[in-house]
Amino acid sequence: MLLAEMLKRAKRRADGARIAVSAAEAFSAEGKQEESYEAVAYAHYLDRANDRASFKLCELLGSIVSKCKDLGNKYNELDHKCHKIQELKAEEEPIKCISSFSWDLSGYDFSSFTEDQREFSEKFPLGVSGIEAWLGLRPKAAPDKASLSLWVNEPVWVKCRVQAGDWKHSLEYNFSTRDEGGLQGVGWGHQIPTSQLASGITFHLLSVRRGGSSLRWIPPGSTVSRPRLIGLTALRPQEAPPDREVWLTCGLPELAQSSGKFYYEVQLLSEFDSPQIGWLNATFQAGEYSGEGVGDDPHSWAFDGERCLWWNNGKKPLQLDSPWKAQDVLGFAIDLDEGKMQLCTKEGGKVTMPSQAHGALYPAVSITGFFRMHLAKSTWRLQPPKGYQEWGHGDISWTN
Repeated sequence: MLLAEMLKRAKRRADGARIAVSAAEAFSAEGKQEESYEAVAYAHYLDRANDRASFKLCELLGSIVSKCKDLGNKYNELDHKCHKIQELKAEEEPIKCISSFSWDLSGYDFSSFTEDQREFSEKFPLGVSGIEAWLGLRPKAAPDKASLSLWVNEPVWVKCRVQAGDWKHSLEYNFSTRDEGGLQGVGWGHQIPTSQLASGITFHLLSVRRGGSSLRWIPPGSTVSRPRLIGLTALRPQEAPPDREVWLTCGLPELAQSSGKFYYEVQLLSEFDSPQIGWLNATFQAGEYSGEGVGDDPHSWAFDGERCLWWNNGKKPLQLDSPWKAQDVLGFAIDLDEGKMQLCTKEGGKVTMPSQAHGALYPAVSITGFFRMHLAKSTWRLQPPKGYQEWGHGDISWTN
């Protein structure tokens, strides 16, 4: 390498590049990869017409890409393990609940049940909310697996935990008539091992709030922290809600763009409902709470990975590999000149919306649930399409 430097000073850059390539090969043979990379880069700097240097540089870049992918996979594995540990810790913590009951299944004979046949529990009150609920059990929903759902008779937000033997799981859901026009059972599909049903099902009510009410029942001794809207403008409603159970529309109107290629990401931090994530037009009118959000008018567009829809002045079906879930990171790319909009996922998939955007647009989200927005390139977790730039910088989130 010293000789290569001397040849450079003697204005013999091509000879210096050949020596540097030889040095890179010698370093590589001795297992000194970092020194080998530096020698390759120096050779290419000395003579970009040197084919060996260019080839070695391509090898180097390929190696770096491979290592980045390995590191990305390791990160995803560790991230998944961390969330699993948090879930396990939460399950081990003593349960603070408003009320509990046990559904004794010992008197039932499920031997003749079909896959779609369901058994319902007796109705029970959700604390002092005045709302009745009941459980629906499909004991043969899948081979060796049962499914369980919670049903209610009025719109309500519920947080609960259910246990059957060693199996336990939580649910946080806002029963609403917003889309379906009626209430439906929600819960845990094809999850409960049938062997765990012998001990019955225990239901713990952790928190509850009637639809449209500002009062929320919580367990004695519990506290409720008010979540914060950081870096985002609340649009509908125009004040940050007291909790995550309100369908909030918020965004970054100050970052509206009418030309160029831009990309941002959203990480879903909690259980969520009715997500519509994409772009609002600069003319969008803020106001009181409304069931109209991102994608509900002709001048805004949204992806919805919970219900597998895309939105623009109404909903249309969208083909996705799998529905979104809590902790997912999702990428949103828009080419404002071409009107092309894409959804990027951690599996490397890219889904193009069958519509063309137009006008001055900015990142926006309508959702019941918490999320964090990754605007700056340094915070991106996924691989965006080539040539896309960041929307901005800063800590952007709706979280507690």
